Amino acid sequence: MSKNIIAKKPSTINVKSFGAKGNGVTDDSQSIQKAINSLIKGGTILFPDGTYLILTAEIRIKTPNVSLIGSNNSIIKLPNGNFYITNNNISVSNIKFIDCNRQVLHFENSSNVLVNNCYFENIGSDFLIGKISNYHSPPVHLSQCTGVVISKNKFFNIKSDNVIRIDGPGNEFVISQNDIDTTSFKGITVGTETSIRKGSIEKNTLKNIGLTTPGNGTGTVAIYIGSPSYDLSVSNNYIDTTVENGIEGVAGIISNNTIKNVGAIYHAGITTVSNYGISPYATKLVSNNTIENSKGPGIKCWTQTLDVSNTVWSGNSVLNCGRNELNIGIYYSVNGVPVSNVDIQNNIVKTTQSSNNGIYLRVADGSNIKVSGNLSPIYVDPICKGVIIAADNEYIIGYPT
Repeated sequence: MSKNIIAKKPSTINVKSFGAKGNGVTDDSQSIQKAINSLIKGGTILFPDGTYLILTAEIRIKTPNVSLIGSNNSIIKLPNGNFYITNNNISVSNIKFIDCNRQVLHFENSSNVLVNNCYFENIGSDFLIGKISNYHSPPVHLSQCTGVVISKNKFFNIKSDNVIRIDGPGNEFVISQNDIDTTSFKGITVGTETSIRKGSIEKNTLKNIGLTTPGNGTGTVAIYIGSPSYDLSVSNNYIDTTVENGIEGVAGIISNNTIKNVGAIYHAGITTVSNYGISPYATKLVSNNTIENSKGPGIKCWTQTLDVSNTVWSGNSVLNCGRNELNIGIYYSVNGVPVSNVDIQNNIVKTTQSSNNGIYLRVADGSNIKVSGNLSPIYVDPICKGVIIAADNEYIIGYPT
């Protein structure tokens, strides 16, 4: 088609107007790039029904105010390419991305980003030590972005280090109502940089996390927070069947999540023993979560270096957890650093195993560590200092043997 089609103002462009075939055979890379480049003042790129093959390494979006919109039967295949987006007010919706060996949507230094109602399948490739691979290839990767909404997308069979990853300085993000099923590694990750982030991870469904891992299972966490993010809320997520932990890392709030069958995936080569429902460290509030059938404790904090003071664990239900750790449902162990002002209250720990070792406390240098109102056995290690056990707990026994 014409090489001189230029949109003078925000408008709607059909990629087929620039020569895209959408037949799954023709390389539509140049046609799609030309369509995007034509929107000098922004606008909408429409992908009608069809399968669009992109063989180039990268499709770039440098113009602000651009929307990529499919028809729900619009398929894009990028065997070795991706969309690289470096501007603001960008949205991607109603597109299926299938059979991509690299990250699909890479946003960098962008603000006001929306990825909504898209489908991702067979993204990334197996990563094995000693092999060349596309290990770092999340379908959705955001670096130094703000004002981000990732919602109502579906991800299946993702062979990458993450499915959704947020890195670098950035703020104000919502990851909500996404469906993630079958991964090789982590599900949702907030990266390891020290920048404080404000956002929410809510109402997502994550299943079979680490199911296809070719490694030893280490790091196959459903929701992972790599650096303390005290303005981050992780709530109302449903997690079922992981190799390693359900939720790990420091947030402001971890609440109302349902986590089942942590450590249920096992095959030859998996050696990790970190099978906790929630590993919250210094998260300020861990409340009203339900954890069932975790091989390790339902909630566990074990540290010799981190300050985990000023935290509350309250109203959690821990059922049939801790089979690999003496049937301990809630495990709180802090040695090597002082800790103060911790409340463990109104939790329920039950098991159908022959013994229930409930809530286990090992605090070498504590102050005002209060344990009250729990429907659970309470086991206090003799090393404990500064632990206050209220009379309204179910009962108190000594160190579990």
